[in-house]
Amino acid sequence: MLKIQQHYPDLTEVGQLSSAEIPGDGHWSEWENRPLTKTLEVIEKSCTELAFAHIPAESYESVHTALTKSGWTPISKALNWHSSHKGDHPITLYTKKFEGRPVAEKYHHSAYMVPGHRVRGRNACFKFGCGGRLLNGLEDVLALNRATPKPLTLLRIPKTEILNLNSRSVLNTLGYREVEQTNLATYWTNGKAPAEYKEQEERDFWRGWEARTSFRNLKRMVKKAEF
Repeated sequence: MLKIQQHYPDLTEVGQLSSAEIPGDGHWSEWENRPLTKTLEVIEKSCTELAFAHIPAESYESVHTALTKSGWTPISKALNWHSSHKGDHPITLYTKKFEGRPVAEKYHHSAYMVPGHRVRGRNACFKFGCGGRLLNGLEDVLALNRATPKPLTLLRIPKTEILNLNSRSVLNTLGYREVEQTNLATYWTNGKAPAEYKEQEERDFWRGWEARTSFRNLKRMVKKAEF
C-alpha cells in the first residue's frame, strides 16, 4: 500500500509506489485498488510543502508515468549503492512542491525499513527504500568521510544555517546542486539530472575513484621500512 512519512515540518516521503492500494471507505481492514494517479491525489492531501519519492529507474514504468502525470519532477538519478545492492541498478528521485501548505506541527522520525547509510550514529536511509539517504544540515555533510557522496542523497539545509560562499563551494565540490526550497529550508541533491545520466559513466567514475582511494590509503598506512 502507499505510505507516507513526515520527516520534517516541511518534508514528506511517499513510498511503496509499486502498489495502488489505500484504505477503503468501509472497515479499516478492507483495501481497495485504485489507479495510481487517483491514489496519489488522496495521499498528496497529507503531504507537507515538499514531498519526495524514489523508484528503480528501469522498473515500474507505469509508476513513472503516473508520477509525471501527477506533477512530480524527476530531479536526480544514480545507482543504488546500498550494501544489499552494490550498484546493481539505477534509481530516480522525484519531488513535488505543494505551495501554501502549512508547516506540519506534528512529525516524527520512525524506524526505517532498511538499515544502512549511517551518518553521525543514525540510519539515514530513505524510509521506504534502501537506495537513497536523507541528510539534514551541513554537519551531516561534513561528518561524512568520502570526498564525493556515493549514495543518491537528498540534503535538507534549514534556513537557520547560513550558506555563505565557502559553504556553497564545499557543496558544489561534493557534487551537490540546489533543486528546491521551502519556507523552512533549501534542498540539494547529488547524482545526475535524469536527462544527463549515463549508467556506465557512473560505474566507470566510481571504479576509478575506489582505485585512487585505495592507493592513497595504502600510502598512508604502510611505512617504507615495511617493504
